[in-house]
Amino acid sequence: MLEDGSAYPGELCGHLGDATGEVVFNTSMTGYQESVTDPSYAGQIITFTYPLIGNYGVCADAMESDRPQARAVVMRDAHNEEDVSSAEGGWLDWLADCGVPAISGVDTRALVRRIRDAGAMRGGIFPASLDADEAGSRIDAEPSMAGADLARQVSPAEPVRFEGSGAHVVGIDTGIKLSIVRQLRERDCRGSPRRGS
Repeated sequence: MLEDGSAYPGELCGHLGDATGEVVFNTSMTGYQESVTDPSYAGQIITFTYPLIGNYGVCADAMESDRPQARAVVMRDAHNEEDVSSAEGGWLDWLADCGVPAISGVDTRALVRRIRDAGAMRGGIFPASLDADEAGSRIDAEPSMAGADLARQVSPAEPVRFEGSGAHVVGIDTGIKLSIVRQLRERDCRGSPRRGS
């Protein structure tokens, strides 16, 4: 449900709970685990525009931070496959284990068109048993993302230093992706991601 009252039914999956946040969309065809763990999605509900999500499972190497950052996930056709050689588990099992609510079977094209045309909106994922007025009240209680200091929530409390013989790199960490740090480490860079202000 969006804050304007429009609703998009589907089936709860992942963690069977509810969530509120700013509803955004992601147009990538791959990288669903990377997106959910990307610090830039902190406090948001990700709607995936690509219809098939979860078809190659999850693995530790796909993490962009130490935990999921998105509050919830909206999909057209969710899968829990783990038969790909790199998979360490199923997508929906991973969402459930991490406490991330999700919904599948949603008309994501209609939802994305609504967000695109009307602008950023808060929303929520709720069980069908929840009264629409109560769902609306929970969405209304969700703070606006405008002016939110999310960098403080996703940045490390202390500087992190890496030793190496390559170039000296200083990163101001306002939600750096782990894949960026891995790339620097592969090049033997020395550096210190610092907490953003």
